[in-house]
Amino acid sequence: MQTRLIVFCVAIVGLLSGCCTKKDVSVQNKIDVIWGTEVVDHPLIQDLIESPVMQRIKDVDQSGPTRYFGFVPAYSRFDHCVGVWALLKRFKCSFPEQVAGLLHDASHTAFSHLGDHIFSTPETDTSYQDTIHLWFLKQMNLESVLKPYGLSVGQVDPDYPGYKGLEQPLPDLCADRIEYNLHTGLLFKLITQQEVVEILNDLRFEGGIWFFTNQQSAKKLADLSLYFTEQTWGSAWNFVFNHYFTEIMKRAFKFGIVNSDQMHFGTDLKIMDILLKTTDPFIQRRIEACRHIHNSFKLAENGQRHDLYVQPKFRGVNPWVQVGQKLHRLTDLDFQFSRDFHGVKNRCKKGYAIVLSVKG
Repeated sequence: MQTRLIVFCVAIVGLLSGCCTKKDVSVQNKIDVIWGTEVVDHPLIQDLIESPVMQRIKDVDQSGPTRYFGFVPAYSRFDHCVGVWALLKRFKCSFPEQVAGLLHDASHTAFSHLGDHIFSTPETDTSYQDTIHLWFLKQMNLESVLKPYGLSVGQVDPDYPGYKGLEQPLPDLCADRIEYNLHTGLLFKLITQQEVVEILNDLRFEGGIWFFTNQQSAKKLADLSLYFTEQTWGSAWNFVFNHYFTEIMKRAFKFGIVNSDQMHFGTDLKIMDILLKTTDPFIQRRIEACRHIHNSFKLAENGQRHDLYVQPKFRGVNPWVQVGQKLHRLTDLDFQFSRDFHGVKNRCKKGYAIVLSVKG
């Protein structure tokens, strides 16, 4: 979704000598979100949206390098973060939590979760971006933006346990998970914007719990999480693509073609342009494999020698649904969804073995 800021209301600003540290609170903008538009009615949110921290991630895609080879639609970290902030605002979460939501993915490296493969060890479950988040915000001098509004970097830590609107463990819903499932579903044309509106109208956040008042809306959202877990996020082609691209990046680091600062503070296309221009045969073979990813590997048969064994992360959600005065898991209310949910979960646990076409 292309994000655009539209001037909604122009404030009358007196002429002052010197600079103001805060913008006039009567200046309001509208910004695009998955259900339509949302008003930016706080000067700090406006300052943050316009800051280098947020502007950088307009050019960092959610899906990483796969987006630039035409396998998935464009979906920037900026659009996702703005959407998460708007959800937290809509459901009346605290202002510090709204700020945390707006900034929660600002520390992603170029190519998003590819940073996990490059900088993290295999046994690490935490996303690399999460481990560097506060450091990154401080490196980007965000304290100077927050301080005039009485906030610190520590207060907008998305991992703060009290921010239950923003983050929850799987299979529960949270603003982060709700936004990227609905947003991706919209981009893939699996749902319409009107369905997004209906789903959100049937959603509640009370007492630290996200739940639905309508079972059908719960299922629409939950079905998206199963579909994308199996067909995109946890698919063999996506894993192999990221494997090849990780090899590309490690080679580029080794020979000084790209450096760590470019990954941490740069953007996707600037690095992609460097990689496409390099004449290194190792890199070019893998770029070609990525272009034709579905022909660049095969799934190993039982007992066949293989190069990779993958157990993808299961990202299925199992929402709470209100029936009368009680909350029930969707799997307890819908037999078919329960079968689908546990089927995808079991297939992720079983994993798959891969034979690569490009080696050495």
